[in-house]
Amino acid sequence: MVPLDNATTSMINADTEMTEKNNCQHETTQERRIDGRESVRRIINGWWQEMLCCALSIVSLIVLTIVLRRFDNQPLPQWPSGITLNTVLAFIATLCRAMLLVPVSEGLAQAKWTWFKKKPRPLKDFEAFDKASRGLGGSLELLARTKGWLVGIIAAVLLTTTIATSTITQFAITYPSRIVESGEKGIAMAWRLDERWGINDPDYAVMNEPAIVRGIKQGVHSLVRDETPFREPKCAAANCAWPQFNTLALCHKVTNVTHLVEADLDFYHGRENITLPNGIYTLPGRGHTQFSGAPTFFVSEGPAISHKYLRNVSVFDYFAIYWDGAMKTPRAVEISIHWCIDTYEAELVDNILKMNKTASHVPNLQIQNLEYQSLSIPGNDEEVYTVGSSSFRMIGSNLNESLSGKSVYRSAERFFGTSGSDMLVQATKEIAQSDAKGNSTLEYLGMETAWWIAVNGMASNVASSLTNTFLPDDPNVDGVSLQRVVYVKVGWEWLALLSIQVGLSILLLICVIIETAKARVEVIKGSTAQVLFAISAEEKARMEHGVDESNTPERDHRRQTHVELCKVGNNWILKG
Repeated sequence: MVPLDNATTSMINADTEMTEKNNCQHETTQERRIDGRESVRRIINGWWQEMLCCALSIVSLIVLTIVLRRFDNQPLPQWPSGITLNTVLAFIATLCRAMLLVPVSEGLAQAKWTWFKKKPRPLKDFEAFDKASRGLGGSLELLARTKGWLVGIIAAVLLTTTIATSTITQFAITYPSRIVESGEKGIAMAWRLDERWGINDPDYAVMNEPAIVRGIKQGVHSLVRDETPFREPKCAAANCAWPQFNTLALCHKVTNVTHLVEADLDFYHGRENITLPNGIYTLPGRGHTQFSGAPTFFVSEGPAISHKYLRNVSVFDYFAIYWDGAMKTPRAVEISIHWCIDTYEAELVDNILKMNKTASHVPNLQIQNLEYQSLSIPGNDEEVYTVGSSSFRMIGSNLNESLSGKSVYRSAERFFGTSGSDMLVQATKEIAQSDAKGNSTLEYLGMETAWWIAVNGMASNVASSLTNTFLPDDPNVDGVSLQRVVYVKVGWEWLALLSIQVGLSILLLICVIIETAKARVEVIKGSTAQVLFAISAEEKARMEHGVDESNTPERDHRRQTHVELCKVGNNWILKG
């Protein structure tokens, strides 16, 4: 026999392929046509399980949304056996994912039949459809082989993204914390000197003079650099808050009046004196020698000079004079302890108290009689505070006794005084020594600055200490206790992937149903029996004799891995 050349062989193969294709198409034309009602019935009968799974995936997504909406911005649910919201989320999301994968896998199984219905395909495509439902690599291979087919694209997207569904869905829940009111009474307490103090207790200072003296002494003996705070609120919890409140209080005002001092420091002629225009007078202290001076600290009550505008609310006006024994002009300051109305804001956060004085007003005098005096915030005549008239006099008298005095400091002598001026000496010396850090020269030069600090600090502490003394024993400002609560915060955007997957699975099923109907292919899906008998006996014989395809590695591999099922009764067994 004369061998055929390549051209002749190609023509014969082409004719054979055309004949085989026509035979297949001829068989297709013999299929009976199905009316519309029959088509619907066949679709329902063939796809009811996949439709049910699509419905269940939608229901799962709706249930998941309802559960998350129920607990969004709510405290953590307390469920038995340690079940958490994340556990429920994972269960529902897994169920939803399992349901949506059923139409995807079955749709792909059916799609391979419609894929081969369109035109002749290599058997390798059949294997690609089979691998697609098994993992990421198979789905990407199917996408490459179907080359833009909508069913292949949707299937690849679904099979690729479902790997991350569980992890991404868990991100939908976070657990931040916030502060909320506990609702319990009597846990957060604060104090204020209310509007009716002078009416309800007009003789408070008279009846509680020892407490007044103690309050003054406590202020005098406190460290001048440590400001005495307003009485701190009490809270039995780690977090509390109080409403903004006003209180009657004592404040202080300090003004430098050194420019008003007249001094003659001539020890030699015996004319030494230090004088202020309001009649305040003292002699400068003498040193160890006849004509030398020594640091002098003087405190005395006196008529107001710069603070005349405080005369209606002032409790005590006094002056402090300091001379270091050498300066030409002694230093002088005017101090007034007066009534004021302070505004406070307080909160306790993680056991740390934050209390701020947001405003302080010098009140206006409204009414003055023998029993009490009425004071109001400027511009607000409705909020009127009262002070017993006798309290004015008694407080001023005790302040004068505790603060007034004259002290001369000589370095060679030990100093143990306890009067107001004596405490001023000790406070000034303590500050100067602390700032000088052992340097005697710096200590001497820093005495004046230290005196200014001591005068202001002592006045502030005395006013604050007296205010705390006036406060009632029982709290009269109710706050609220707060507790830190962990709550559920839902990030709805993290459910977008699952929602898209549910939608795509439904779209994939619809596309496969349409493709199946258009191609007039029976609903076969992943039937194993149909796969076994899909190739006719003639084609199998040709494949077994090696005339099915060109000499390819796939054919060699099939020959090496040849398997055969043999029937035994009504069952089958693998031969070999």
